[in-house]
Amino acid sequence: YTDTGFVGRQDLIRDVLEELDLNTPIITIFGEGGLGKTALVRKIVEKIEEKNDDLENLYEVIWWHSSKQEELTYDGLKSIDSDKLEELPKEIQAESGYSLEVLKEDITKNNAKILFILDNLETDLAKDRNKTIDFVTKLRKFGQIIITSRTRLGKLEQCFRIEPFSLGDTKTFLRNIAKKTNNSQLLKAGDDLLEKWGKEL
Repeated sequence: YTDTGFVGRQDLIRDVLEELDLNTPIITIFGEGGLGKTALVRKIVEKIEEKNDDLENLYEVIWWHSSKQEELTYDGLKSIDSDKLEELPKEIQAESGYSLEVLKEDITKNNAKILFILDNLETDLAKDRNKTIDFVTKLRKFGQIIITSRTRLGKLEQCFRIEPFSLGDTKTFLRNIAKKTNNSQLLKAGDDLLEKWGKEL
């Protein structure tokens, strides 16, 4: 996303923003690894920030938590330290100086809201599904939640499945990579070759 810019998924962005405007408490974006769930939510947060001035109910706090334990780099998989999901309330209190209860009360007085992003939640679901679902159920009392995961919670949520890129979006993505990496073979490739590579991808 940082290297190539955001590609496609405009209908999905619109649908998620509509659910947020309807005050849907939990939204899960699920699908296979590597399809761009995290990038999609980053783009949604950008859109929220762009239109925050026009919303009747502003998001005073957007809190991003990632349970990701590995990231793919040009050199291969790299382990990363991930925060523990159950520590999230303590992190918020340490950062803001308020407990979640007090923070919500204060924000609600200003006609504002809290949005939690729980990214890569499949990590926590695989460790202890019931404990994770219980935590999410308790957290939703304090604000809306967007989850990215390879699997659904199975209840409580409005779900959106993220699908692989269309052939057109794949070609755009490949061209963006070519520009970023100055890959002359990709830059010179015609639509037929990009379509062939897109189908193989």
